[in-house]
Amino acid sequence: MGVRRVLAGLAAPGVLLLLAAGCTSDGGKGVSSAPIKIGFIADMSGIQKGIGRSMRDGLDLYLKLHNGRLGGRRVRVVQRDAGDDPTSTKATKAEKSLLDQRDLLAITGISDVRTVLAMQAPVTKRKLPLVSTLACTDQVPDLTYLWCASNLTSDPPEALGAYVAKNAGGKVYVLGTDLGPAKGDTTQTFVRTFKAAGGKLANPNGQPTYAPYSNKTSYRSYLTEAQQNGAKAIYVWATGLQAVQFVKDYQQLGLKSQGIRVYASGPLTCCDLLQVEGPAALGIYSSLDYTPTLDNDANREFVVAYQHAYGTAPNEPAAYGYSAASILDQAISSLTADGRKLTGQAVNTAIANLGIQNDPRGSWQFSKKHAPVQKFYLRQVRMDGSVLSNVLVNELPTIGE
Repeated sequence: MGVRRVLAGLAAPGVLLLLAAGCTSDGGKGVSSAPIKIGFIADMSGIQKGIGRSMRDGLDLYLKLHNGRLGGRRVRVVQRDAGDDPTSTKATKAEKSLLDQRDLLAITGISDVRTVLAMQAPVTKRKLPLVSTLACTDQVPDLTYLWCASNLTSDPPEALGAYVAKNAGGKVYVLGTDLGPAKGDTTQTFVRTFKAAGGKLANPNGQPTYAPYSNKTSYRSYLTEAQQNGAKAIYVWATGLQAVQFVKDYQQLGLKSQGIRVYASGPLTCCDLLQVEGPAALGIYSSLDYTPTLDNDANREFVVAYQHAYGTAPNEPAAYGYSAASILDQAISSLTADGRKLTGQAVNTAIANLGIQNDPRGSWQFSKKHAPVQKFYLRQVRMDGSVLSNVLVNELPTIGE
């Protein structure tokens, strides 16, 4: 089912009424009128600014539908721009500036795994929950105050490995991105599940190849190597401008016309990138936990509300931003309903006890790794009317159990 059909199939007047009236549990006796402060940090100006803005749009939409409140309390969002390099002075200053805020109750956002790695120790010391909207990893020494609203970077490749082994039609060239400690999440996880299902690598040394993390990366030499080694398909992890460059090089070298398929984790054709990649991305398969065509009531309502607010269908980061707000809303609601004091530690404990309801991805719960236990989907880039879209074509395993 395409996004256009999802939109057409809904009772829009009911959704518009919801937008106008809001849907919140505020108004209870004894609820403080003082606003709570939620931090938001992401790349809002660099190469992933589209992702950062989409995450913020999802958060803002949730607040709009709930009269600007979480758990019945008015919310002030304190935003910081980390830029596109989590190792930069700009990113460090943004993180410190946010953490220095008094009375901060929780932090969300995050568009790079390395930001999570940098902030883990400070938020743990302050007993402040960090609900990462997009970039999630379990490669940290202590997950106590880290929560994932989307998926671990290892989840999409884990869901995809066995499928590719059974459907690629031969050897697969595996191409990752050198993300330091997190590269094992994105690439080695795929290799492990792929080989366990009988898959064979086309890489010359029998090990995955890693491209450097750089906006100047060319993929021509890697793609040529895949051709020369008889690859029937390529698995790739790339994001940002690197994803655009990969798709461009894949098209220009003619691998698509030779029948060499591309399978990827979701970031390759995510978000604004897909429209930049254009028709060259047609036919590319990806693994992820969300597409706006998911057939459930909560997602249909979310898609229509987002379309009404922003004039376009939601992408994955927008859905995750919405989910992060919902997680905090449900956690804070459980505290205010009992009249308990709102602290970062109390909110963190409440999150640990949640079963998430009415999420665009359906109902789910957190795993021991503080990430959603959820079903993944095989998507393919196709035309949805006149728009490129990641269309659901098959179900993949549930990950996180």
